[in-house]
Amino acid sequence: MIFALPLYDDNPIRRTPVVTYALVGMCIGAFLWQLGQDEDIVAFQFGMVPAVLFGYRALPPELAIIPPWATIFTSMFLHAGWAHLGGNMLFLWIFGNNVEDLLGRARYLSLYLSCGAAAAVAARLSQEPQFEGKTFVVVLPDSGERYLSSALFTNTFDPATGLQLAAA
Repeated sequence: MIFALPLYDDNPIRRTPVVTYALVGMCIGAFLWQLGQDEDIVAFQFGMVPAVLFGYRALPPELAIIPPWATIFTSMFLHAGWAHLGGNMLFLWIFGNNVEDLLGRARYLSLYLSCGAAAAVAARLSQEPQFEGKTFVVVLPDSGERYLSSALFTNTFDPATGLQLAAA
């Protein structure tokens, strides 16, 4: 198996990628905050839980601190560990500045956020009963770098709890 990580690109940019820097900073800041919290509580409070978002389940009041629709966006800044954060930020740092330069700041931020929302819908659609046990290529709704990466996702939705049990 060949494994390669990009270290840099040779594409010049015309202006400072302010939005990319802000997104990287917010992701790192959110992750450092996460380290001091109970990871399960953070996942339920700020992660996108499809069953809650689409009204099939409700969180206990102590966990439901923001509206379910807001978790589409807060989940974009959560990461599962140092490797997850490092990989996502590496790709965002290297390629995000070029995308921002090409699209402009407002359209780049719009793309970033809309791809995160689309990932939430894709995660929900992958949990439909007719797709049970099938493997899909979807973009995981756990961070905002959706347009830069994708992963194989095996559907193991538990309809009794409304929770995703595992991903492969």
